[in-house]
Amino acid sequence: MITFGYNCPYCAKQDVAFTVRHIASNVADTGKYCGQTVHNVFATCNHCFNGISAMYVLNDSDRYINGMPSANGLISAVHDNIVHFYDDIFERKLDWFPEALKPDVPDHLPEDVKRKFTTAEKLYFLSQHDGDMFDSAGTAYRTALELALKYLDDNSDKNLNWRINHLVKNQVLVKPMGDFAHRIRVLGNQGTHSDISLAELAELRLFTQLFLQYTFTLPAMIPNVAQVTGVVG
Repeated sequence: MITFGYNCPYCAKQDVAFTVRHIASNVADTGKYCGQTVHNVFATCNHCFNGISAMYVLNDSDRYINGMPSANGLISAVHDNIVHFYDDIFERKLDWFPEALKPDVPDHLPEDVKRKFTTAEKLYFLSQHDGDMFDSAGTAYRTALELALKYLDDNSDKNLNWRINHLVKNQVLVKPMGDFAHRIRVLGNQGTHSDISLAELAELRLFTQLFLQYTFTLPAMIPNVAQVTGVVG
């Protein structure tokens, strides 16, 4: 059998073991791979048992695998009881479909905000298959917002509602971004009480991403005016 580690796109387990279950082989008679041996590979996650697939092309028809010519050797390696190393069989990483989900974290975040938002992203992926994760993901996104606002306001002893209003009042946040922050706060509170839906969690995720991009990513991308114009203050 052929096993390898991969981030599962279904259960969101990181570097979970996958087992190759089936390989269908044929020699392409037309198209880009005409005359080459094409293998359609199917593997399943050892945790949730869902499947992923990939196509593998061998340019060297004389290659031997598991003591046999490539096509038969691959099929033999799938079904025998010997564990084969993935790299010894395929020699390169395959492009599996569907692709594993990856946290979509805005650039230039403070480390604590980045860490909490990344945690929220991982919980969000898990929530796609486990409704019990809705509340945890919602709370994590709300916490990322709280950490972010502390970089804009030092009133750490105030609650989140007060801090957002205070930042808008003092024009640190424009009102639309304050509304964004309040929406994140409300949806995050719903997550705390397990009342949040999948659609609302997706909205919470998007609003938090946009807020962090506005607060940290965009300002960091704007070049220093003095550097651009050559003006020294």
